[in-house]
Amino acid sequence: MNTHGHLVDANMVLCDAQALPDSTGGDSTNMVDVGVGAGNTAWLYVYANNDVEIASDQAFAMELQCFTADTAASAVSPIDDGHVELLTKTSADGEMAFAAGDLIGCWGLSPEMLGTSRWVQLLFTTDADESDDDVDAFVVFKP
Repeated sequence: MNTHGHLVDANMVLCDAQALPDSTGGDSTNMVDVGVGAGNTAWLYVYANNDVEIASDQAFAMELQCFTADTAASAVSPIDDGHVELLTKTSADGEMAFAAGDLIGCWGLSPEMLGTSRWVQLLFTTDADESDDDVDAFVVFKP
């Protein structure tokens, strides 16, 4: 499938037009297996599917969750007792806004960083109702 100008295997889509949560945390729709890349680096892309706006007095976080299998019970952290925060906006920060189609972020997930993890999922956390804001996220492999 062609997503935001990238040729993406359907099995590598974390979410497609997924609404952000309403004052809670919410996982991406899917987990993806990043252990299938045959030595290539997995690149995680997150795009705004529609206009995404987090007000200046609201908080937002996007975290990478890592797993050894495709079940939540197999969660492991690539950093001892830590989390991989990909994007954090506090309520003290200004407004964060992306137009539909904008790249929110792109991160390289090297085998060294992932350690024993094969599967990844995103966790979105908000402290306000952001359910009108939708995102797309997927993984592609590059040498």
